[in-house]
Amino acid sequence: MAHNRNTSRRIKKKMMNRFKTKGEMFQQPIAGYRRKKSEELCDVERLDEWTPTILQGAQMVLGMATDIAVAEFFDSVGFKPGPFSDSLTWSGVAVHRLYSNTILEGRPQRGARTSEKKYEAGKRRPVKNPEGPTYIDRPDLAHLDHSTFELLQAHFTTKAERYRRARAGEDCLTCVARSKSRFPGHTAGCYYCGHAAVWGGNGQKNKMMCSGSRQHKCWCSFGVDGRRITQATVSMVIEHLAGLPAFEGQFKQMLESAADKSHRKNAESPEHLQRELTTLKQFQANTTEAIAATGGIESLYEKLRQLEADEKLLNARLEQARTVLKQPLDLPKNLQEMISEIRRCLSDDIDSYLSPNPTACDSQ
Repeated sequence: MAHNRNTSRRIKKKMMNRFKTKGEMFQQPIAGYRRKKSEELCDVERLDEWTPTILQGAQMVLGMATDIAVAEFFDSVGFKPGPFSDSLTWSGVAVHRLYSNTILEGRPQRGARTSEKKYEAGKRRPVKNPEGPTYIDRPDLAHLDHSTFELLQAHFTTKAERYRRARAGEDCLTCVARSKSRFPGHTAGCYYCGHAAVWGGNGQKNKMMCSGSRQHKCWCSFGVDGRRITQATVSMVIEHLAGLPAFEGQFKQMLESAADKSHRKNAESPEHLQRELTTLKQFQANTTEAIAATGGIESLYEKLRQLEADEKLLNARLEQARTVLKQPLDLPKNLQEMISEIRRCLSDDIDSYLSPNPTACDSQ
């Protein structure tokens, strides 16, 4: 179904008004909350039995415990990630997301993100709202007090500054999906557990490691040089292609086909020129008949002279187009030298691709 901008704006405005006036929350409840049973309002309520657990987890975070340690604590006490979570166990990212939600201090929000039209893709993508979200005060939903929540946000900000890229301007990975990665990221896999390999192994940009190790699901936590993997893979592919028995013949056919297409693309089409010439001759015949019918007008004679000049030009272009198509293709005589040159250029491109660039952003 196509996107209807007016309908989308009307629904968003209606839900925002209900959020401001009645405090209705249409988002799915997170851990520590549940949907309130009400036929009139769409609202959530706090689960008081999990308030001590959430408060203890916050104290662990402020006590310099890792997010993974807090996640393991939540799993040990039976605190579930939420009724609508894709996973049944906690992760470090889920813990960070929980303690970054303002609903924990009794200030639920709405409108943190908005849609933006991407004309290249023809779709709308969610982006950060430049005007910021809208908050309402709901003390009955608070698991933490305001001071504890502010300390948590300051702790997360200080921790994130240590890993921020030393690069001015907009992040080059903004709006880039995590599934997109430089080869062999998300292509190579761990031999022991099968999880995909990702860049940034043990904090080193050019190293790769098992993604399962980051989630404490695999013991193989050492990193490997991703550049060596890329170089070895490309070398094996090139050697395999060059060793095929019919490689040289197929390569020659591909080269001739590409050259012929380029040759025909750059040359004018004789068929098109012939059609233009036929149309021009018809105009000449019509003009001659008009001169005979009117007894001769200077403007018609001028038109006839112009048509005759255009006919000479079209004949010259037609002859040139036919001559160009008859010329033999300019192909290299020694394919082995050309293949060696392609290998050398490919090797140079790989070396420049694998060269360390400390200012470049690598997708995980």
